[in-house]
Amino acid sequence: MGKAVPRGVKVKAEELIAISPEKFSESFEGNKGSLNILNMPIAKSTRNLIAGFITRTTKQSKKPKKPRAIPKKEAPRRPGRFSRDPY
Repeated sequence: MGKAVPRGVKVKAEELIAISPEKFSESFEGNKGSLNILNMPIAKSTRNLIAGFITRTTKQSKKPKKPRAIPKKEAPRRPGRFSRDPY
């Protein structure tokens, strides 16, 4: 399972990326510095959550996506000995 990130952190991070994507990179420390430069009135822990989310999303956006395998269709099952369905 993935990491749970509060909705407010996600919304704020996505807004910041949409406004100025060139300020953010794959570096957590660099993203923390970029958030400090913006002089946003947020707590230190919230700033770190936002910087981490931005770091993770920028890494994921630059990473090539693997093609998903198409699952094979299963053969129809024959009713078992104790099946409720007679056919």
